[in-house]
This record gives sequence, C-alpha cells and structure tokens, in this order.
Amino acid sequence: MFYKAMSTIISKPLRAELLRAAVLGMSQEARDAGLQVDRRLGSGPLTMLGAPGPHRALLDRARRHGALEGDLNDASAPTRRVMVPMTGASAEQRQGWRAKGHELVDLTLPSVRRLHAMKSLLASELRHLVLVGFRGDPECEALVGGNERVTVVENADEVVRLPFSPRFGLLCQTSVASRRFATVAAALRMRHPDSDVQALDTRSPAMIRREDAMADLTRRCDAVLVLADLADLSGTTLYEVARCHGKPAARIGSPDTAIPLDLTEYRRIGLTAGVHTPDAELEALEARLRGG
Repeated sequence: MFYKAMSTIISKPLRAELLRAAVLGMSQEARDAGLQVDRRLGSGPLTMLGAPGPHRALLDRARRHGALEGDLNDASAPTRRVMVPMTGASAEQRQGWRAKGHELVDLTLPSVRRLHAMKSLLASELRHLVLVGFRGDPECEALVGGNERVTVVENADEVVRLPFSPRFGLLCQTSVASRRFATVAAALRMRHPDSDVQALDTRSPAMIRREDAMADLTRRCDAVLVLADLADLSGTTLYEVARCHGKPAARIGSPDTAIPLDLTEYRRIGLTAGVHTPDAELEALEARLRGG
C-alpha cells in the first residue's frame, strides 16, 4: 500500500504551543571542537581528512577558509597539517599519517576518545568486540578500522549471525539510543548464554542527557520535531526515542526543510535538536513555526 506523507507548509503562525526539551542542541564538546576548527583554519594550510564533524556548517566554513579536502584512507595529503575529524580515527590511521611526516590536528571528541579507550581495554582481554552502531557512519568506521575482531550490529535481530565466542565485549557508538543498546545486550546474552559478556555503555554524557530530556518532553507534548543535520546520528536517536514513547515525530535537517508531519493537528509540539545543531538554527526554526 502506498501513501503520500503530509508536509507542513507554514504560511501563518501555528496555534500550537511550542515546548523545548530541557536539554537540546549543541553539546559543549562539539562547541569546543568547532572553536578549534576556527583557530586552526586561520593558522596556515590544512587538509581535512573527511568532514570536520557531522554538521554541514563546519564543512562549509572550512571550505570558505580554503581548507583542502581529503580522506582518512588517502595515501597522502598536499599539506603537512591534516585534520582528524570529531568522529575520530583508528590507531592505524593515526600512525600511518604520522609515519608520512604529517602533523595531526586532532578534533576527536572526548566521548569518542573514551569509546576508543574502552575498545582497547576489551580487546586486551581477548574478547570478540561487538559494536552497536550504524555501518557507514564515520565514527563507526573509525572505531572498526581494519580490525576483523570488531563486528557491527545495528539491531538485536543481527545478533543471531554472531558466531560463538567464549568472551564478548559489547560497546556502542556515542549517540546510540539506550533502548537499542539494551536490546542488543539482552539478545547477545540470550543467544550465547555460556559466554562471558562484558557490556560497556559508551554513550556520550551529552547524548544521555538529551535522551532523558526527550523522554520527559514526550510526556508533555502531542508530537515531536527533531532538528539535526542528516549526518548527525544523535538526530536519528532522538527521533527513535520519540517514536518509542508513542509520539508522532518528524526529523528535519535544517530550519527551512519541509516538515513531513501536519503540525496543525497538534496542540503541543515538542522541539529538540541534535548535539551538533547550532543555536542559530534552532532559533530560526522557532521563528519559522511562530510565523516570524
């Protein structure tokens, strides 16, 4: 059965009450990394080894400042200084760039560094590592690297394909939903009851606070609107949390994007934003909804 999704074209102010989540938008570690990007762009030639972070504004700003573009897996770069993105790099990638004589400008977020440290800890215990995450996401790719003992699972259904190991180490990407991580952990223990499963919740503190705030928001509103760049996994998680709490929800990548939800049907609309969403974008979205 096919259907056409409703989109809101806002030509006049909504009558609905707009409710902000208690915690939303850009995290402090993302702000700090953004400031570092600005400082480094003004101090000489630089090659970005991928987008600086999961928001288009950072990449656009770097391009305007003349930064060159590359990839973590490239064989070389035209500048001595190369920038490791917020989503991190594998130890092998870092060593490779240093061995070629490059200076690393490292934007890796503290929460991502912790994730890599926990991976190393579990690997030192000779565990088969399982990462709850999303294939193709830069943070996921950087953590896995070329390590054949790291298996990515996106949901509990994929656990059935994991071969037996006497010792498992379970991690998750920093912006994965708590429910997704918990269901995978439960499925892994059920699938391999004789295995020693060490599960470490490696979500970022910023994401935990935003997820908790979203859960509270769903108790006070009739529908939820999530503002987050499409590359920002935290937006996917916030949308997922809203739906898990039974609320109609829509996710948009920018303040002027068409909204795939008829907002005129609801009296109270909850607003939240991903951990890389600038304050100005949230303000612009609110102004649009209010008809400003």
